[in-house]
Amino acid sequence: MAGRYDHYIQLENIKNFSSKLETEADPAKRNMLVKLLAEETAKLQGRRKIRDNKPA
Repeated sequence: MAGRYDHYIQLENIKNFSSKLETEADPAKRNMLVKLLAEETAKLQGRRKIRDNKPA
């Protein structure tokens, strides 16, 4: 069950960081948002790889 919540939180973080990135003007904050967005995207892709490689 925890996996579902983790997945939901990752998706919400990606939406949130993307939204903030659209309006943020401060270069330091933009860099942090890009980093956070990349980390969450990598986590989500890692989950998909694990899920896709599970035996049926």
